[in-house]
Amino acid sequence: MANHHFVNVFVCVSSAWFISSTLFAGLSGPPASFVVTVRDKQHVFVMLSPAPVADDEGNDCTMPSGERVKLRETFSSSGLYALGSTTPIWTVDWYCGQGLVRLSTDGRYLVRINRFGDGGYPQKALSWGVKFYDQGVEIASHNVRNLVDHPSLMPMTTGDWHLLWIDNSSVYDSEIRGSFFDLATSTHEWYRFDVTTGRIVQEYRLWRHVRRWGIAAALVAAAIGTLFFYRFRKRVRNITPKVPPPPNCLQEQTKPARWQTYSLRSLMIVVTAVGISCVVPHISVLLVGMVAVLLSTRHLVRTRRRFTGLPKSWAVKRRLAVLWTGTLAAWLLLYALSMAPAMAFVAYLHWPHDFRIAFAKVVYGPVWWLLMNTPIGTWRVIELYFEAWGHWFCPFMG
Repeated sequence: MANHHFVNVFVCVSSAWFISSTLFAGLSGPPASFVVTVRDKQHVFVMLSPAPVADDEGNDCTMPSGERVKLRETFSSSGLYALGSTTPIWTVDWYCGQGLVRLSTDGRYLVRINRFGDGGYPQKALSWGVKFYDQGVEIASHNVRNLVDHPSLMPMTTGDWHLLWIDNSSVYDSEIRGSFFDLATSTHEWYRFDVTTGRIVQEYRLWRHVRRWGIAAALVAAAIGTLFFYRFRKRVRNITPKVPPPPNCLQEQTKPARWQTYSLRSLMIVVTAVGISCVVPHISVLLVGMVAVLLSTRHLVRTRRRFTGLPKSWAVKRRLAVLWTGTLAAWLLLYALSMAPAMAFVAYLHWPHDFRIAFAKVVYGPVWWLLMNTPIGTWRVIELYFEAWGHWFCPFMG
């Protein structure tokens, strides 16, 4: 029994080790030491890893002179050194990954970028995104919440699984030019910093301009829509007959042709049957929603025409109310169903991530809210429908 217990423990420990090693295989490894050559070719910036020496893959390094050294045995601390010297000109007591520090031409000023500035958003608060140093002393710091106007538009990156606030396509190629440093975010903001003070001297915030123009356009559209609505109501009142038609005319008007009554209904049955046996059921679901809208809207319009200019009883008013409710429900259903193909289309057009999310939040705001804040987003049938239009969409990665 003792041996059997030992075997079980060994298997459990081995399995845990295998699973953990598999999980962390896709993440960044231990922080590595590295050396950055300053552009004046007379100084180097040395960054020493806080990890154990055995896990530091950058400890064995080739200096710009071609000499092979062990960084953590050669240099006492992270900081700026004259080329060929082991005495620091200035030092720092923090670690930053390679490619995320920028030095001025003479090595005096340093920019430090935090790729994890999302802070785990939205579960946790946004943290600092960029810091500025003068001879190793921090002179300015900017939080991501002040640089990204709409953090919910930040994309998810599989590198260490976090939200990306910087523009990866440009940040690793950027340099301090003169006394200025440019930084772009993943949500189309752009900043120019003065590295001697760390202050923003120029900026461009796309979504602030979009929001202002959007509000102005919405107000203009609302004013025009209101004007046309009142003109339409006035026109309808002017053309409404004052005298009810004779009974014979009413009977002729309210007797629809049989083929007109059942044509769309038959079409709906056919589409449903095709959807059951079709290899693209998600398209059939969308078509069923469209047919339901056509049926309900046509029935509502015909019923209203039948009773135009006639006194409406309580039964007629109830019938119209039911038709209005059903038609509105059909339109709302089609509106919700159309979100998946619309988002698949903008993804096919290769829109940037923030444009896609903004499109979803503006055009399909109510549907987006339901997916994000209610259990509807976890229903398997909803997930299958959205996934059928493409794996670009995940309600919990907005």
